[in-house]
Amino acid sequence: IFNGEEATPGLAPGKQGVPLPVTAGDTLTATVIAVDEYWNPVPEQPWVHFESDNYFDMISLNDVQLEADGSSDFDMLLRAAATHTIIVTDLSQPAHLDSSRVISNPGLWEKMILVAPGETQVPGGYEPDGKSGTPDSQVASLQFPVIARAVDNYWNSVGADGGVINLTASDGSLDETNPANNDQPLVAGEIVFPIT
Repeated sequence: IFNGEEATPGLAPGKQGVPLPVTAGDTLTATVIAVDEYWNPVPEQPWVHFESDNYFDMISLNDVQLEADGSSDFDMLLRAAATHTIIVTDLSQPAHLDSSRVISNPGLWEKMILVAPGETQVPGGYEPDGKSGTPDSQVASLQFPVIARAVDNYWNSVGADGGVINLTASDGSLDETNPANNDQPLVAGEIVFPIT
């Protein structure tokens, strides 16, 4: 049960409502309740496990036993700005499970990510630079695009406008005319630079 949902003892499927959206990185609390076949709370203490179909972190310990009254609260955070299907499973009886779909929105603009051909942004991922892959080799004098994006602390794109985005290179090959749109603002959170 998440914020926005409520238990409905005696009425299938045992809860109603829709989880309220959260911001990536904010603490999200789930209440797990052991129930009988009619969705009534029972003082059972199964060991439970959480998982998601996208990047998330457990703050509370995972794979633990419910309290003596048959319920426990678990804190987590959703890293990826996406719709997460969060599943809790009884470890001893895997057929006993439940799920909720929670929307996670991007946080505030905190940093930039630069994505070159051959690289892929990984929102919410654990990569130290927010992306996977290796930049492709390029041919001198042939133009290629690199994309600069505004991102939150978890590498989720933020649809921000503004700023003055400047590209430089350690070899001095980039300046106020290369790329032609150097020192321009972001539009909808990104700018594509044509590099030559």
